[in-house]
Amino acid sequence: MTTSRSLSLIAALMLWLGASAGANARWTSLNHNFGAFSEDLGMVDCVFTAINTGNEPLQVLSARANCGCTVPEYDRQPIAPGDTLHLRVTYNPTGRPGRFDKKIYVYTNTDDDKYVLTIRGTVMGSQNTIKSRYPVPVEGMSINTTLLAMGEKIKGRSASSSLRCYNTTDSALVPVVENVPAYMKAEVRPPMVRPGEQFVISLTTYTDKCPEYGIVTDTILVKADAASDVSVPVTTIITIKEAFTDLTPEEQAKAPRAALSTEMIDFGRVSRKAGELRQSFTVTNSGGEAPLLIRRIYTPAKGVRVIQPKKFKPIPKGKSESFEVVFDPSQIEPGEVLNARTTVITNDPVNPSQIIRLIAEPID
Repeated sequence: MTTSRSLSLIAALMLWLGASAGANARWTSLNHNFGAFSEDLGMVDCVFTAINTGNEPLQVLSARANCGCTVPEYDRQPIAPGDTLHLRVTYNPTGRPGRFDKKIYVYTNTDDDKYVLTIRGTVMGSQNTIKSRYPVPVEGMSINTTLLAMGEKIKGRSASSSLRCYNTTDSALVPVVENVPAYMKAEVRPPMVRPGEQFVISLTTYTDKCPEYGIVTDTILVKADAASDVSVPVTTIITIKEAFTDLTPEEQAKAPRAALSTEMIDFGRVSRKAGELRQSFTVTNSGGEAPLLIRRIYTPAKGVRVIQPKKFKPIPKGKSESFEVVFDPSQIEPGEVLNARTTVITNDPVNPSQIIRLIAEPID
């Protein structure tokens, strides 16, 4: 009996010794949350501790963070069995408003050679940082811009852009985007934003769902919260073009060509009280057998409009269509002149977008 009990104790001791052989780090915690604090507070730090539960000295070989804003410092000397390792982590919040989540990778001479420590928190941005990164203040938030330019895209391809925002309140927000056109999708990430946190409004434009060609502008409305009565208008702009690169030589030979009757319409020197003035231009298909399709005719000029049908008819080879430009000189501010343009977009692969200049000098 005594011999059997002794053998069991020896076996247990050998197992304990085997499990404890070498160095072993038992961390008191692998995470630290700083909570919410002001950027003006400056650098913050915390200390992670680990007890060497092994029977050999514990050595930290290296420690690195996944961001230059986070700096780990650790004991360079070996930690004897039973002693405690101290690893200090410092975070620099300067110019980094919002929530953060940083990893520190600690490499040691233990069997589990790598440990991952985490620090997190929320930086309440200073006034200077918020003004520089989010210069447009709105009730409950600040945003980085009121103009989102998505560049040029071929019809059928998607385009994306994003609005960067910051919660300036002491409450959680559920931002809302309204007046989104049918060809566009808006997404708020994250959908609920805590105080002092950043969020992003992502906009995706599906050009195949947009009926227009050329420069397309719209205005979305952004509200800091669903309960807010205040919204900020944000202009979106994208240029949608037609793809001609896949045309074969035969298709190129049959393709239409758009010939405009003029490059400039001059209404001359006219009285502001003259009423509406009208001039015309024609678009002729001077190309191959394929019909000329007018995609769009538009002008952004104040006091000018082009009379056009709701749906353009195809223009056969050698045929023309006329369009009337109407100018109201009373819409031009005193001392200013008309110097604008009308854009004609067609399926002409050589010259799909053409400009007609519009000029006039209104007088009192």
